[in-house]
Amino acid sequence: CILNTLAHAGGTTRTTRLTIGRAGESSVFFVKVYRYAGREWRHRFRRDKASLEAANYALLDEIGIRTPPVIAYGARRRGLRLLDAVIITGGLPD
Repeated sequence: CILNTLAHAGGTTRTTRLTIGRAGESSVFFVKVYRYAGREWRHRFRRDKASLEAANYALLDEIGIRTPPVIAYGARRRGLRLLDAVIITGGLPD
């Protein structure tokens, strides 16, 4: 069973919480999507926010700060223009 709930929606960011599995055996994932709209020139040669977030989680893990596990991340471009990016993380246990 898959249950998804909107966790946060902002101007350029949307985070969805996914719960996959059965009661007592479920896993929680968060899917954050970044949208890059507006002037095309602003998003050329720019590193996407999802890869920056994944790199920052890795740095925090190295110094001992618990962060959500990164499952996957990526970006979509058209030519040099950055269109959107996504990062999928697991939920932290209580």
